[in-house]
Amino acid sequence: MIRETIAKARLWTLVLVVACINFAWAAPQTASTPKRSVARSDSAASPVESSDRLGFQVVGGKTSFSVYSPNATEINLAIFAKPDDKSGTGYPMKKSDDGIWRCTIDGELWGKYYGFSADGPTTDGNLFDPRHLLSDPCALANVDHDGKSIIVKTDFTWSDQGFKTPAAKDLIIYEMHVKDYTAHASSGVTGDTKGRYLGLLEGKGTDKVLGHLQDLGVTAVELEPCQEFDNNFAGHCNHWGYMTSHYFAPECSYATGKAGEAISEFKQMVNGLHKAGIAVIMDVVYNHTAEGNEKGVPLNFKGLDNPGYYRLTPDKKFYMNGTGCGNEFRSDNPMTRKYILDSLKYWMKEYHVDGFRFDLATIIDKETMTAIINQLPDNTVLVGEPWAADWQRNQWSKSDFRNTKFGKWNDDFREKIRAFMHGQGERNDVMTVLAGSCFWWAAKPTESLNYIECHDGATIADLFQGDKSRVKLGAMALLTGQGIPMIHEGQEFMKSKKGNDNSYDQDNDINWIDWGVKQTNIDVYQYYKGLIGLRRKYDNFKHTTALNEQNLSWILHPNGHALGMLLKGDVDFLILMNSDGNEWAKFSLPGANGWTIVANGDKVDDSGSIGTASGDYNVPPLTGVILKMKK
Repeated sequence: MIRETIAKARLWTLVLVVACINFAWAAPQTASTPKRSVARSDSAASPVESSDRLGFQVVGGKTSFSVYSPNATEINLAIFAKPDDKSGTGYPMKKSDDGIWRCTIDGELWGKYYGFSADGPTTDGNLFDPRHLLSDPCALANVDHDGKSIIVKTDFTWSDQGFKTPAAKDLIIYEMHVKDYTAHASSGVTGDTKGRYLGLLEGKGTDKVLGHLQDLGVTAVELEPCQEFDNNFAGHCNHWGYMTSHYFAPECSYATGKAGEAISEFKQMVNGLHKAGIAVIMDVVYNHTAEGNEKGVPLNFKGLDNPGYYRLTPDKKFYMNGTGCGNEFRSDNPMTRKYILDSLKYWMKEYHVDGFRFDLATIIDKETMTAIINQLPDNTVLVGEPWAADWQRNQWSKSDFRNTKFGKWNDDFREKIRAFMHGQGERNDVMTVLAGSCFWWAAKPTESLNYIECHDGATIADLFQGDKSRVKLGAMALLTGQGIPMIHEGQEFMKSKKGNDNSYDQDNDINWIDWGVKQTNIDVYQYYKGLIGLRRKYDNFKHTTALNEQNLSWILHPNGHALGMLLKGDVDFLILMNSDGNEWAKFSLPGANGWTIVANGDKVDDSGSIGTASGDYNVPPLTGVILKMKK
């Protein structure tokens, strides 16, 4: 996570002060709420009517509110008619022994806006200040990251009942940004859906947007952060979204309005992607929040329980900052851990999300990660970055969580295959990562998420200066290697970021997808598409246990930059790769029955139209070849 590692002081604007609120001292009441199932539901029932989470509940003609703040001495709820109202109606809340403050108001307050003021000590890390109006940490919808929370209905009629989350071995993940995909004029998406959730459903049957994803053959999209975030952190555009402020609320700037429309539109997006056969993975940021460092004015967490939600320095005046983003979320605090788990379960139940990618995951403590692995359904896709910005702040290591459903971004694969594409590096390292990194830190290949490009860093097109031969060689390694492959948006047709290797603050055509580039590099796109088709069709490329000599053997060419990988099965595949930029590599082909050429460095075709091979095969410089033999 390169994007926010440079610390910046943040300028804050004070929100509504409690002195402006017209308090109507209503007697607080408490409504009981039944337990909620984690399992996905296809009904239209709203979870705000049956949930054990904090926030608001509308039950029996009354609206109840609850917020956690164990050290507060006074909390008042404020209700507003409009998002920009400077005054509202105030209600005192009553504290329970569990540190939760509650109150109930007569009437169903749908469409109203609310916030809290909290008073209490300012010692031992507490930052209580009743002048600040705090939003609800459990808001289902919020007006931007720093506005009021909204009392909003969440009912929706789903039609994705036949969709099943792909097994880990069948995942081919496409990392993408909601706005980037349709913001450019070349996308053909216009009007209110351009650059928004609903825009991702356009283009079906064409060569763009949804039609492109279906034609390419990916089985899952990994959406960069879509939980409500600060779009302009520290006075700089925060385009990627890695400054989360509300973990239950979808980002409102990707919707057609900011009055809760994001809820139904996010659901429409997921529903449509599922009907297109594509799973939805959310990139989530539970390692830090948008409240920043000690210069940040409280938005919600800081003003309610600063020492509970954040890891503080021993003097409790500053924040631990292993994220490089100003603070660390205190996941090891039991209530914070519950908050994280509740929000993950909520996104799965309410939004039918299939899984999560955890940003800077080693900042999340080991016990919380274990709870996430154990408590979420077995088919949940779980992957994460197994590092922190400050390696000394890691709460666990890459070799932890072996033999679980938790996969990790494999930076070893990224670096070793990039070196191989350059005609450099150690061949033994390349062999190890192509086999699933099981000799290093993974117990099985599906624990390794393999990639050569992601949102962080330079694109492959820029890194290799538009060299299609090296790009195609990398694509072959990525899509024939054992593990879960991930492609970054536009990688499949050589999108360039014009040399920008840290584009977190670029809400423009540096990040936006220019669909004209696809036609310029249609050969590269077809190559990716062909390799994905092979991977989906044959199990040789997607083993679920560590490979041995019964299913894998190597051909070690005298040139250390050339390599043969024989994947055995009902059909044998021989992958020959030559990363030498000058010399041809001659391989003696095993077997006497001959081979069908499936890929020759220019195209991929499983029909046999490319030709056959036997005896010796000469692989040109910077070329990968795939041969197939039926037994």
